[in-house]
Amino acid sequence: MQHDGVREAIATAVRTEMARKRRTQRELAELLHLDQPSVSLRLRGARSFRAEELSRIADLLGVDVASLMPASLTS
Repeated sequence: MQHDGVREAIATAVRTEMARKRRTQRELAELLHLDQPSVSLRLRGARSFRAEELSRIADLLGVDVASLMPASLTS
């Protein structure tokens, strides 16, 4: 899987979990100490999440970080 594909897969997983847990971009922005446009870029897959950001997001959503990663990276 290419880097763009990995970035997009992670963004899709984060968006999916956010929807399930009814979390907003604003909440994510506050958690990550980012502005909303920066979060939006990450959620669209236009920019990568950093590892520490994914860890915080997983905590917020109550999931393992691995669940936000494409299967090709966790197997």
